Amino acid sequence: MSNWLLRATNDWLKPIYERLHELLCAQSVLHADETTLQVLHELNRTPQKKSYMWLYRTSGNTEHPIVLYDYPTSRSGKHPKEFLKGFKGCQCRFKFARKRRLKFVGMRRREMRQIGVREPVQRGC
Repeated sequence: MSNWLLRATNDWLKPIYERLHELLCAQSVLHADETTLQVLHELNRTPQKKSYMWLYRTSGNTEHPIVLYDYPTSRSGKHPKEFLKGFKGCQCRFKFARKRRLKFVGMRRREMRQIGVREPVQRGC
């Protein structure tokens, strides 16, 4: 049964995921967020180690919303850059600073003014 499931995933679900990925990267605005999760049985990792998953989402005003998850092998910044290769729009990432203030990362000042935010921008991924 597991071979059947793997084959169905590769033959049917992978092309759908790849097409949704293309459509996601063609959007003008997308949101990205990293979250932690615990994986109990993973090769060369103990269950106590944190694993990270990225969520990528189209903005709320798109006609057909797309939400994709990416589970990279490490926390390296190369993974989101590789996932978003070819994306030319505005990416909104949010993170909490030490003082629990929400910061907008990766947005230009002009884009922040358009959505009504007056907070300083922290550059980089």
